[in-house]
Amino acid sequence: MSFITLNRKVHTWVGVVLAVFVTVIGVTGLVLVHKKDLASILRTTEVSGALIPSWYAREMAEKAREIKAVAVGTKELTESALLTGTKAGLMMQQESRWARAGGDLDGVEVTALLATDERWLAGTRWGLFQSLDRGRTWAPIKDGPLGGGKKLEVRTLQLSLLHPRSVWMGTQNGLYRSRDGGAHWEDVSAVLPIDEKSRHVVAIAFAPGHQETVLVGTHNGLYRYNQTSGEVSELGGKQLALLATAAIPRMALDKYLTDLHTGKLFADRLWLLYDITAIGFVLFVGTGLYLWIYPTLARRRRLRLQRGNGGRGCAAIALFLAVLHGGPALAQPAELDTLEQRQSLRLPEVVVDETAISERRRLVDPVPQAETSREEFTIRNNRRAGDVLQRMPGLYLEGPPGERNDVRLRGLDKEFTRIQVDGVQLPGGGEKREFQVNRIPSFMLDRIRIIRNPTAEFESDGLAGRIDIHTRPIPVEPTVEGRVGAGGRGDLDGEILNAALGFGYRPSSWFGIMGAFDYLDNAFERPKQKLFSTGKTEVEDDSEDQVSKNFNLDLGLFYGPGELHLKPLLLDLDKDKQKTKIVRDPSKASTKEQEEEVSSAQTWGIGLGHRHTFASGLTWETLVGYYLTEEDKDKDKLAFKESAGVFAVDKTTVESERKEDRTWNVSTSVAVPFVIGLRQELKFGGAFRSRDRFRDKDALEIDKAGKRKDTTKPKDKYDLLEDYFAAFIQDTVWLTDRISVLPGVRLEHVSLDSRAGDDTRGSRSVTDTNPSVHLLYRFRDDLSLRAAVSRAVNRPKFDELSPFEQDDGKKITVGNPNLDPAKSWNFDAGGEFATARLFLGVNLFYKRISDVIEEVDTGIDKEGKDVFRVQNVGDGWTRGAEIEQRLDLSVTGLDVLGGFMLWANQTFLESAVRDKSGRKRRFKDQPRVIANAGMDYTLASLGTTASIAWNHIGRRKEFKPEGGVRAIKPSSTVDVAVHQRVYKNVALFFEAENVTDEKRIEREKAADGTTSRKVEEAGRTFLLGLEWRF
Repeated sequence: MSFITLNRKVHTWVGVVLAVFVTVIGVTGLVLVHKKDLASILRTTEVSGALIPSWYAREMAEKAREIKAVAVGTKELTESALLTGTKAGLMMQQESRWARAGGDLDGVEVTALLATDERWLAGTRWGLFQSLDRGRTWAPIKDGPLGGGKKLEVRTLQLSLLHPRSVWMGTQNGLYRSRDGGAHWEDVSAVLPIDEKSRHVVAIAFAPGHQETVLVGTHNGLYRYNQTSGEVSELGGKQLALLATAAIPRMALDKYLTDLHTGKLFADRLWLLYDITAIGFVLFVGTGLYLWIYPTLARRRRLRLQRGNGGRGCAAIALFLAVLHGGPALAQPAELDTLEQRQSLRLPEVVVDETAISERRRLVDPVPQAETSREEFTIRNNRRAGDVLQRMPGLYLEGPPGERNDVRLRGLDKEFTRIQVDGVQLPGGGEKREFQVNRIPSFMLDRIRIIRNPTAEFESDGLAGRIDIHTRPIPVEPTVEGRVGAGGRGDLDGEILNAALGFGYRPSSWFGIMGAFDYLDNAFERPKQKLFSTGKTEVEDDSEDQVSKNFNLDLGLFYGPGELHLKPLLLDLDKDKQKTKIVRDPSKASTKEQEEEVSSAQTWGIGLGHRHTFASGLTWETLVGYYLTEEDKDKDKLAFKESAGVFAVDKTTVESERKEDRTWNVSTSVAVPFVIGLRQELKFGGAFRSRDRFRDKDALEIDKAGKRKDTTKPKDKYDLLEDYFAAFIQDTVWLTDRISVLPGVRLEHVSLDSRAGDDTRGSRSVTDTNPSVHLLYRFRDDLSLRAAVSRAVNRPKFDELSPFEQDDGKKITVGNPNLDPAKSWNFDAGGEFATARLFLGVNLFYKRISDVIEEVDTGIDKEGKDVFRVQNVGDGWTRGAEIEQRLDLSVTGLDVLGGFMLWANQTFLESAVRDKSGRKRRFKDQPRVIANAGMDYTLASLGTTASIAWNHIGRRKEFKPEGGVRAIKPSSTVDVAVHQRVYKNVALFFEAENVTDEKRIEREKAADGTTSRKVEEAGRTFLLGLEWRF
């Protein structure tokens, strides 16, 4: 057997073994990702003993000897009442025989035990179980705070000395108490500090001489709680920290798949498995390298024999080019890096210029805009479209760090911004006509534009501007790429799971396909604390689990002068939110609220786009689409009042809500190039959209006596039917080769029929004529100057158009179906200078706004209450400057700086709005300064990229109608991303958000002079994973 044949055989069989190993890891990992959804199957399906290695069985036997808890009966003590909790499950001694508990407790690690005359309790890593028949059967307790799908890792169970039937339980996320021997439970975690470590209770004890005292041991210290007075104090403090010993190792047992996936199934042979795997990879790579190089060496020898010594130079060149251009090489560089190396070999400028594609497009477009493309944002930290947008100039995203969803162009409220995807304004569940960009994964995106001052071909709605999102085009060559990662908040504990897969190919000249799927499981924890000048405090624990599944597809048909695209889209977002809020006020009894909200939002639809270019140069484009957004939300809220140091249920509120928003979209346009004295392009077209939206919300309040009250408000139910018609015409005229002017006008007509929950109806039609003029001066090929004037509108919020009348207790609010849209005249002037290594952009803007819609006091008094109504009452203006910079440090000529790119943008804002009372103020939550800065680094030879980005949002204020003022403190966040190629076209990535752990801080001054300070935490976010492209 020749050496090359031996290499091939070793390479083949080692590859087979590794393929089986990786398949097992991958399949079990995929199943475990969906463990919650498959719980019924995984818990009822048993694995045959033939599949369980003998060493695993021996390890289970060792675990059975590792005692975690022991308990005996409290009455009629006999030997048969002995219970022992182990890592291998619950063992019970009955009549001098040991037996293993079956059912739901079979094989589950038991961490705590308590046996009373009423029931036996067993605490596990999966919750609390009870037996009412002395251990014959066991069932989980899922009532009250122990239900709702909450995973409770029970650490300890103790019987109180003060109350014989009072049982205390410590878990990994709180302290619980039962007053009836374990039948019913209440969450008493409020006696502990709000941080996660202090809520991780591991031990409970009672002092014989002080029966009212409960000693609670946590991961953040020891606390003493007096059951009579309600006082809480910390014991030990720093002394305990100094004397702390190493923590006991935590060993989790989670069924057969978990042990197989993590390697625990192999027990002490795990390190041997690692060694064998490492040796296998070395053999696989080594034989693969030899198999790759061998044909090249053989060709080189043949060339030498054919050409003699004179061919050595040619052979060396051939070998060098073979290495550059690859082949079936295991160690071949990534496709992108190979392309960059080839380009840098011939035209060094080309590689750098690829990062300026979007900036070069801006030089020739008369529309004032900002743009970012996939070539730029993939190197940075991004999972959702919001991550990309927040680094662009002229906007910020509202929300706590790491959870910003709502786009605010020019610092204005989200109701002034419109978002379109592939030319279609998707329907959303929000009342302000907004669409949350974080529902769109960045994996699906090709580029994003901010249209600052639109021409007549764009819809006029959205006076702050328009976000234009484009999904990825169909690639000519077969392309498969994806990413998979896991992370968490504060660590890499798996609270965040992200997976994406994209594929595309144009197998023939007439057909192509591009598709992408994205999955994100994101867990949030948002502790909030609000302190008032009166001594009142509000402490809130807010946790949320979001799971989004998104899919888009582009099926393209191509023919000589045109193309047709069919684009299905699905965006699915599920949320499970839990909130606990405790309010303590020196002047009244303390209250507590426990809220659980489950919601589902789904946007789906299909778009059909057609483009045809005739021989004369005329271009006809048409877009047809149908999209539907459905949103369901169920919320349960328990309200408690404190009495004698104990929170008792005061009332229960149950809410159920459904929204639907469906749209039909049709638009068409024709562009005709011609010359009459001057070169021109005339463009005209029309659009139609039918929007059918309804909201149906029911609210029911149940008091402590069981009396039911319907608390549904008129504003909670409405039906809206809105039809939109538009026509436009514009003409681009080139006065010279470098100067063009683009006048245009857009006519829009909107008719609205509305119905409120009390069957009150309204009808309204509005017609707007919106002219625009855009001027472009190409001063040089790398320098453009532009100016633009246009008129825009901002259509009212949906719930404001409903003809409702709602009594809020302190005031009466009335809807207004006769609202006119707010209007603005928009003025922009600026320019861009763009080369391969340097970009500078400046845009100055001014907006004169009229008919601002606000809720105002009408001066009418009804039943002793002020009547408020939304009306067109305000006028105002906003102005600012948007500045952008980009510098490639290779311009310095220093090799050490060759891969560095610096970028930044700054936005400076001013505004004033005068309301009905004549009071002058800034627009709500508009900061004076928004800034971004960052550095990107690329080392193509090693496949290394890194990025660091800084985002700053200035101080924001809101002046409330009743006279109060709310201010949000300036915030600065830092995000980091690193990508490193590890194998061929596979790279390891690490992303970190909010590494400075920035908090959202609000201060508020009420009309009565009361002040408050609210702190909301989001924490740091980390994600680690693999990405690939073939």
